Amino acid sequence: MKKFQLLNWILVSFIIFQFSSCENEPLEGDFVTDICSSTASDGYLVAKVNSFNFRHELPAEGVYGNDGASVIIHENGFTHLNISALVGESEQVMLEIINPSLGTHILSTVNETGLVGNQNNHEFLESFGYYQPVFGSTTEYPYVTYSPRDGVGVVDITLFDEENQLVSGTFSFNANRAKRDPISGEIENDSSGNPIIEIIEISCGSFNNVPFVYGLSGPGTGNPQNEFFAKVDGEDFIASDVSTSRTDVSDISMVKIVAVNEEGQEIRIDLPEELGTGTFAMEELSDGTKVIGLYNPNVGGEHLTSNPGTITITKFNTNTGVIEATFEFTATDPIGVDPTVAEITEGSFSIDYILSSGDLLNTITADVDGDFFDPDTIVIEETFYNGVTRISAIAIDTPNNRKLGIFFPKNIEVGTYEMEAILDLGDEKFSQFTPDIGVSITYTSIPGTLTITEYDPDTGIIEGTFSYTAVDILNQDPTIFEITNGDFVLDLD
Repeated sequence: MKKFQLLNWILVSFIIFQFSSCENEPLEGDFVTDICSSTASDGYLVAKVNSFNFRHELPAEGVYGNDGASVIIHENGFTHLNISALVGESEQVMLEIINPSLGTHILSTVNETGLVGNQNNHEFLESFGYYQPVFGSTTEYPYVTYSPRDGVGVVDITLFDEENQLVSGTFSFNANRAKRDPISGEIENDSSGNPIIEIIEISCGSFNNVPFVYGLSGPGTGNPQNEFFAKVDGEDFIASDVSTSRTDVSDISMVKIVAVNEEGQEIRIDLPEELGTGTFAMEELSDGTKVIGLYNPNVGGEHLTSNPGTITITKFNTNTGVIEATFEFTATDPIGVDPTVAEITEGSFSIDYILSSGDLLNTITADVDGDFFDPDTIVIEETFYNGVTRISAIAIDTPNNRKLGIFFPKNIEVGTYEMEAILDLGDEKFSQFTPDIGVSITYTSIPGTLTITEYDPDTGIIEGTFSYTAVDILNQDPTIFEITNGDFVLDLD
């Protein structure tokens, strides 16, 4: 059983060959007619699931990932097409195609579920094929074109009419999943202790003049959106603007958080950058290096300061810039001139004070045959394999259409490890390089070395180096790539 990631072009050639031999025709009743005999009717998606026919008319107003077709455009310009068909509100065939356009798109993903979060405007999404026997089930797991287990497929888009919002094409893919106990949900192993992998073949697929809707995705293209809330004398303080800055005062790095509401009232929190987590008393007066809370009611006076006050910091990551905390303080005039007293209660915030901190922290660089590999996108995912929680860190060099991935168990410790070529027991460490995404095969580390230099499980920050020779694990392509001077810093939280 193969457990490595690559685009098996023998399989792709076989799938492409199927395109020329499979056509569909509308079915009625119990769907006994072979769909590989004519093209799909307008508005329909048809396919053969193993040996069974699948046919469904897609609604004109589709729901993303549910039933129908959608083109989602994100604020950063990233675009993807989702086509999902439900039969009897149970059986589901779904296609996810990034950057849709006329031509052939490879369905292959390193994410076992295919789906990724939207915190980066889905720019880490990969094209994939998906089959769910029971839609919406929490116990029935989907089949996905998961490349580490040779899942792969192709979609050939023959019509992409953005003006009239119609799309046509053909598709076919092989998808897989780990077999699970229907009661416990645990992965079942074979007699050798390896997970039993179930495979499903989707062939003769086509969709014809399927209507799609446009969708716009909101913000979330990098740093977490700053959030701030408090009550002032029992009234909600709703921040309309939250700004952060970092300055050095007397050789102490300070973080200043300023929240302003629509009435111009202001709450400010000053924190030393090396404060860490815990509960801390706020000062009434500060030389610029103390923990302090300030409030300005915007009535022409000076800031009122914390006397007394406390802040409880649950997260303070100086690498990512993310701070999460709760606070409360009584705001008074520190010199006793203004008799105003304001009670600041139920305060909380989640902010990121380092601009583009995700790019500064989550980095993977290397030399590929002496050419510097400097990605513009990093995606970090957790997967679960054979009882082991694993990390996949994928670096994508978009301008040059190449990617490099590092894979290791999350419970890895500081040390040096030999890389392996396949995922078998679950605790393997390996890396992969794809020189031309969607076109070339993926080359795997044989041999290679991964060194973890620092790892703090509490913060999730891990640092290390790597080097390896990337080869075709099937020995069909003699091309090799020398990956040297590999270096990474990742936030696994």
